[in-house]
Amino acid sequence: MADQGKVELNRSDIDFSDLKHSFAAGLTLRAGAFPMVSLMYAWGGPEGQHTIFNMNTSLLGGGARPSLF
Repeated sequence: MADQGKVELNRSDIDFSDLKHSFAAGLTLRAGAFPMVSLMYAWGGPEGQHTIFNMNTSLLGGGARPSLF
């Protein structure tokens, strides 16, 4: 994934010079049509590098609602 953009206070200041950019690459493991585990690594922005991991909670054996007992 690649993003480029610019934010300005005034509409007249928007142009295509000095665009900020960031990049990301990732991997998603699926079971059928449902994403179960995803991992993404992003870099290039002024915030630095980010690693994002997400796991479907159904893999942990828990239900969507807490037990009533």
